[in-house]
Amino acid sequence: MESSIVASETFEIDGFQIILDKNALSDYNKMAIKRGFWESEKRKLATKVMETSRRILECGTCIGLVSMKLAKIAGAENVFIYDTNPIPLGLAQLNFEQNELPLSLEDARLASGKNYATKNPMVSFYVNNGAVIPSNTTLHRNKNKISVLVRCNENKCARQKCNLLFVDIEGAATDLLNGDDLNAVNKIAMETHNHKIRRKKINDTICCLLNKELNFDSTLTDHEIVFLYKEAP
Repeated sequence: MESSIVASETFEIDGFQIILDKNALSDYNKMAIKRGFWESEKRKLATKVMETSRRILECGTCIGLVSMKLAKIAGAENVFIYDTNPIPLGLAQLNFEQNELPLSLEDARLASGKNYATKNPMVSFYVNNGAVIPSNTTLHRNKNKISVLVRCNENKCARQKCNLLFVDIEGAATDLLNGDDLNAVNKIAMETHNHKIRRKKINDTICCLLNKELNFDSTLTDHEIVFLYKEAP
């Protein structure tokens, strides 16, 4: 599904010029950007946990604001971005260009290794103004159906030598980190979207990661943001 970007307004957030679009965002998201609280918790976390030596894989960028925050600290060459929804991706690319950040961006769904190997390399979703809904849901009336490539999260982390994950856990990505071999990853930041998916799925993902020698950091966990880390050897 193709969508044309209609740049309507530009706002400054955290020193970045952010372009708004009439087609890619809901009215609520536009309001959040204008008022400056769009992904504010993730932006704060990026500043607290980032180091210049980090290589980051981000799953879910939307307009690219957090991606640019990460790139300013670690360098654009060390940030690798994946997003399922093609509607805002064109807008994210415009924002990267507007702020002179040559970031790597791919329209694909990341999946854990145990799911990737046995399933179709394409997966379908319904999208509506920035929201991605799995194709097996009943809440797809008046939504646009899309199909995107599936990529293996383990392979991407290994190939790009990523040691920090910034992940948006929504309905399309609740199994992303379950069962993955993430030995090289020592920090994971997750936005859990408790209002969109069942708490049990979120808890199952966190428990799975705790069993992989990751620790829960309560000082950096707040307002649907969960931060986990490995102790330094």
